[in-house]
Amino acid sequence: MRMRYGLFLLCCFLATSSVLKASDEPTSKPVIGFPQRLDEAYHYGRLKQFNKSIAAFEKLIETNPGEFIVYDLYAQTLDLKQDYSGAVAVYEKWSPHRKGNGPGNPDEVTEKISRLKKKQEFKALMEKAEPWDDAKVYGTVEFAVKSNVPKEYQDKILSQLSEIIRKERRLLEDIFGYSVEDQPYMKVFIAGRLEDYKKLLHEFNPDSEKVYRQGSYFSDSHGMIVFFDGDIDLTVLAHETAHHLIDHYIKNPSMLLNEGLAEYLAYKLTKEHAKTKLLNDLELMNWLYDQGRLGNVLDIFKIWRSYLDELAMKDFVDLKTYDRLDRTTRMFYLRAWTLIYFFIEGRDKFSSKFFKDYLAYEKNNPTNDYNTAAKFFEKNLTLEQVKSLDNKWSQFMSSITYDKI
Repeated sequence: MRMRYGLFLLCCFLATSSVLKASDEPTSKPVIGFPQRLDEAYHYGRLKQFNKSIAAFEKLIETNPGEFIVYDLYAQTLDLKQDYSGAVAVYEKWSPHRKGNGPGNPDEVTEKISRLKKKQEFKALMEKAEPWDDAKVYGTVEFAVKSNVPKEYQDKILSQLSEIIRKERRLLEDIFGYSVEDQPYMKVFIAGRLEDYKKLLHEFNPDSEKVYRQGSYFSDSHGMIVFFDGDIDLTVLAHETAHHLIDHYIKNPSMLLNEGLAEYLAYKLTKEHAKTKLLNDLELMNWLYDQGRLGNVLDIFKIWRSYLDELAMKDFVDLKTYDRLDRTTRMFYLRAWTLIYFFIEGRDKFSSKFFKDYLAYEKNNPTNDYNTAAKFFEKNLTLEQVKSLDNKWSQFMSSITYDKI
């Protein structure tokens, strides 16, 4: 029996989760231990242990030739390694199984291969580009830019970034109830080589080497770093841009507000681009609700604390520690997003007023500290109000579908 793609990802997430009990996971598996082995293969890639990852994926394809998720995550790992021709070859191995409209259908795979070939072409183009130290620096109406990416690509990225900023400003004005006139330049660094992006990322945040990251990164003191490899993750770009704009409303917002609101804005503006991730998040959330494991509102602070403890570790070279961080991160971001989403769109008078008071509290207590938000929630919610909020929040989120977002 072939599982639905989203549910399959859910199984992989829950298979060894430290947050959920193993006995609570869905029972349908094509091969015993398959979710755990797939999870392991994928995370080896995230740890840059590519030889181990590739060997594990090859074995999984041999034993599970009809599961598209194996090919897809394998290709994503090779994409991360910048082995684009290898990633294309993996999708081409799937070709005999391409049929119907489900995951791995001909249109989806053709689009994925097309994007990988564009990245391959761009990588060859960047081999002739100037080194980062000689990259051009210039200004626009909105941005101060440094980039070694060809101008036609720069212009497209800046156009997308400008559109995201315009739409996010409008949404934030509605959320906060006022506009912020002082919107200074955003410094934007666009790197076309992975080594340049990683060097910049390390300069901005020395701890960034703990996790192998690609996409975009925002630092309030430095600006936005964008890694462009011929394609760009608009959802990540929108999320990081949101941090820049939120900072003009509240200096040093708590991680709950900063990350939850950034996720809300990013999903709102890049829904189609983020469709796969969004559907998987909704499926996980609804499964947690159906199993009675969504927890209560105050549980987010326990997960938040665990997340910070994981980040404080010296390194993630061990698969188990990286795996634990990955799961804790997803649980924190999922709950932060759903809670902020509920406060903004839940249409509940008490919750709306509570959220407005919470925004005012954060504005008047500008410390990016775990205890800042926790103290406000604990001080301003009685036990009965927590129960009521839990019930309304979980019911609201369990009713959300992709089409409603």
